Amino acid sequence: MSSMLDQMADLLLAGDEIAFSDLVRDWHRSEYECQLTPKPVDADSRKLALKASIVERLVEVLNMPPHNANQSAPPWTNSVSGFGEVVKLQSDRLLEDEDYCEAFEKRGFLVAKNFIFLSNAGWAGGRYARYSCAAGLGAVHPCLKRSHLYFG
Repeated sequence: MSSMLDQMADLLLAGDEIAFSDLVRDWHRSEYECQLTPKPVDADSRKLALKASIVERLVEVLNMPPHNANQSAPPWTNSVSGFGEVVKLQSDRLLEDEDYCEAFEKRGFLVAKNFIFLSNAGWAGGRYARYSCAAGLGAVHPCLKRSHLYFG
């Protein structure tokens, strides 16, 4: 889990959402218990904050339908704060007129509120994801359609 979380943080900081999404899918397939994620040993407070945000968002996503897991965040995430600056992890175009994901925003990272989805098919991601909602399995979130980055 630690190695995968390191890779996830590095990919987000590099702006590679597609490779990040692949790792989210691998996390889900591996059936990791988020609560068991060991606290990272990072001297870089930015990376530590990003890792805490990723884990907290994974908990939220895995607990949503259709997965309905019973995940919880590890205690160490509560003690990780922001690092003093704001970092946009998605383009201005994707963030325009969007609410931000609280798990990231509270630590100074900006991503769209719906960042990271897992469909029953297991595709994960930010921009390209299909998701389940009241509209039905596999519906495409409206902001994805308007982003012109969705290929579905």
